[in-house]
Amino acid sequence: MMTALSATRVWRTRRSSRWLATVFMPPVFVWISVETFINGEGLLTAVLPLVFVFAVIYLGAYRPQLRVEGDCITVINPLRRHRLDLSSVTHIATGYSGVEIMAAGKVTHAWAVQEANFSHFLGRETRASRVVAELTAIVEGKEHRSES
Repeated sequence: MMTALSATRVWRTRRSSRWLATVFMPPVFVWISVETFINGEGLLTAVLPLVFVFAVIYLGAYRPQLRVEGDCITVINPLRRHRLDLSSVTHIATGYSGVEIMAAGKVTHAWAVQEANFSHFLGRETRASRVVAELTAIVEGKEHRSES
């Protein structure tokens, strides 16, 4: 089991999700761009969908991550980064928008680890529930060390 002071622990979006986003989204937008260019809309108008799709793929599939480094949790979402001190974390749970971490009275959602509503409804163990269990163990381990 990892302790709060050991090596960095990182969770990202699933490899299959990144692969699907990278393989299936670009061809659709390449087709749109080529069609736009052929219809005489201009090069800039044809390139904009490609720029948009690659930005969406990067922000949604590759950028999100949840990191535990030393005494802090770093949540990197598509457009924002949050640093949370382990000692201020009071609650960790799975949620609709990812792992919910309550620290200093504020809830932060980590988009990198998602749980499907259906799995939550059925009470199935998922990757998100395993991540929550590991994070909880890390936070509790940190609290036990600071008390002794």
